[in-house]
Amino acid sequence: MSTNRANNLLSEIKDFSKCPKCNSSDIITLSDNEYQQEKNKNSSVEELKQYKELLDNGVITQEEFEAKKKQLLGI
Repeated sequence: MSTNRANNLLSEIKDFSKCPKCNSSDIITLSDNEYQQEKNKNSSVEELKQYKELLDNGVITQEEFEAKKKQLLGI
């Protein structure tokens, strides 16, 4: 994100105890471990999207995609 865009968004925030997009005040604090787990989960979702694109383009088979999905989701 560019510095100008970040500054513009920052100037739009009126109440720093709420989310500027959804106005939610459900703010939680994550431990380092919880943060890392969330980060890994998001990374897995992005990787799964990349594999889905490979499937859609015929680069990998449905079986290969399903195996990778199970591995990434831990099921």
